[in-house]
Amino acid sequence: MDQQQAIYQQVTTRFFGAARRAIEGGEWRCADPAACIAYGRLSRAPDQVRMTHARLKTLPLEWREHAAAVVAALQLKAGERERLGAYFTPPYLATYVLSRLTAHGYDPTRHSIVDPAAGGAAFLAPLHGLIRASLPSADAGKALKLLRGIEIDRRLAGVSKDLLAWRVASARGVDEPADRDYRAVEHCVEIADTLKKTAASKYDVVVGNPPYARIGREDYHDYVRRWPDLTDRGGYLNLSMAFLHHCRTFVKPGGLLSFVMPASMIGGPSFAAFRKSIASEIIAIDRIENRERVFLDVIQDCIVVTMRPGVEQRPTVRVGSLGRDGKDRLLGNIKLDREGARWEMPALEAIATGSSLSEIGWTGKVGPVVPHRWEERISKTRAASSVALLWAVAIRPDGSVDFDHMKANVDGHRVVVDTELSYVVRRPCLVIQRTSNRKQKRRINAAVVDRRFIDEVGPFVAENHVIVLTPPPEATMADLRATADLLNSPQMSALYDRVCGTASVSLKTLMSMKLPAKATARSQRAA
Repeated sequence: MDQQQAIYQQVTTRFFGAARRAIEGGEWRCADPAACIAYGRLSRAPDQVRMTHARLKTLPLEWREHAAAVVAALQLKAGERERLGAYFTPPYLATYVLSRLTAHGYDPTRHSIVDPAAGGAAFLAPLHGLIRASLPSADAGKALKLLRGIEIDRRLAGVSKDLLAWRVASARGVDEPADRDYRAVEHCVEIADTLKKTAASKYDVVVGNPPYARIGREDYHDYVRRWPDLTDRGGYLNLSMAFLHHCRTFVKPGGLLSFVMPASMIGGPSFAAFRKSIASEIIAIDRIENRERVFLDVIQDCIVVTMRPGVEQRPTVRVGSLGRDGKDRLLGNIKLDREGARWEMPALEAIATGSSLSEIGWTGKVGPVVPHRWEERISKTRAASSVALLWAVAIRPDGSVDFDHMKANVDGHRVVVDTELSYVVRRPCLVIQRTSNRKQKRRINAAVVDRRFIDEVGPFVAENHVIVLTPPPEATMADLRATADLLNSPQMSALYDRVCGTASVSLKTLMSMKLPAKATARSQRAA
């Protein structure tokens, strides 16, 4: 993200903080976010909200519209925002997606376009501006005829309509919308469940950021029955997958679909069947490098997937990148595996690769202890047949294992197990956190469990958020430390990002991916 965009985001983040505190404290509720926040008519609000809004008013319109939509989402009841996936696309990303669509043939002057998850008007509002600016002034009214949205939540749909009405009024040169403007946009946003709609071959372009909610157990089989090629039996299902599959049917022959999707789809094992079902239709993939500040309140790795549904494409696709500096870069062309194997994205810089951990003799396993299922066996005191329990919090950012820090932050550090089982660790190894969090600068966080730790703590078992890597038999402590340094390196993070965009570290991916070559040669001394 460039410096100017970073300033815009900083201003909006401060406003969101003040607004959230006022909303959660019951001091304030904004009945008309479009008028009050996007167009500067915020008169009745706590002082801190008004002070931060004064800065917000100086930002470009699309950032003020974004702020209005986010406040509407913050006012939803507890749990509703998560259920609806109401985390709205920031303006810089919406602009990028639309620029990529235009590069692939979208013509704002004649192509119909729909956002099937239109809450907050993140795409609809800038699309109205783009379409109107592309049309001759005499055809300005045509902009609304080409534009459609679908939103399941009536409140968020109302905010989208309001923002569009203000856009239409502004285009007419008046200070605020009249009844005619609200009537004009009424048909633009339909309140409906997109997944229950039939819109076969109706639009030239489908664009959007579908909700990323995980499909729960109670709905899982219904989704699999309806879209059997979404997943292998028993695999993870995400609502965004269903949206993309279903919305492919909305597109006219030769049309375009472009969605902001979770990057886990490029390499996550549960997305194999999904990758296989769409690979032949993809024309471009664009990586979003700024994972921390894409959506308010969540860390999310994203890609933009652009397709021509129903039209088989060449086996190679263009891969681009929206960098943290705001620059659009071409990373190269890759051949997509069409049988479901992971898609390895090019990196910003070429990184030489060598062997994988498996090829040089390492083995790995995920900790077996799921704390809420082992409650009766976990304690804070030493008992017969108990061993130490290593939680992920023990793995520190500096590459060390701090058992005392862990004990102060978990509920139980001993677990009763059969001490003869293979998952009891008795020798030096590496341990890795399976999930990343907001404070971590790198995806993989590895640490060395040395002989001193084993002597002091004794044999241990890892909990389920820890991966244990066992070295080859002849490995030295120097080899373990070199491998930990490698796994914690920027080069390894870049390589891992190429093959898997999940917040969780996949053991299968970690063991099979190629490592940076110079470090691999060092580690092979142990093989």
